[in-house]
Amino acid sequence: MTSCLCSIPKTVVRPLHLVNDGIAFCFITVDLILTSLSHCVLYAVAVSDAEETIAWMVEKDPMLSTDDYGRDLASVQALQRKHDTLERDLNALEDKVGSIVVALQHLMH
Repeated sequence: MTSCLCSIPKTVVRPLHLVNDGIAFCFITVDLILTSLSHCVLYAVAVSDAEETIAWMVEKDPMLSTDDYGRDLASVQALQRKHDTLERDLNALEDKVGSIVVALQHLMH
């Protein structure tokens, strides 16, 4: 047995359309809210990553600003190892900064 809207009184059909329109509006609104919240989370993560990156750079600055060039072969080799480690960290940091930029660009579009 199938029902037909034509057999439902117009006094009922009009409110049903209003209810359906209201439900559709609610779904659209919820979708917009979820999208906004998702963007807020992505922004918060990007800001947190940027702050962490800046803190790392501030932490490394004294090591880069030293006038210690080594006094003997052992101290020069130790400085070289520190330099190599710093270069590896900078390469990893470059990738992290790249992902922060991509995330923020995504949010701008």
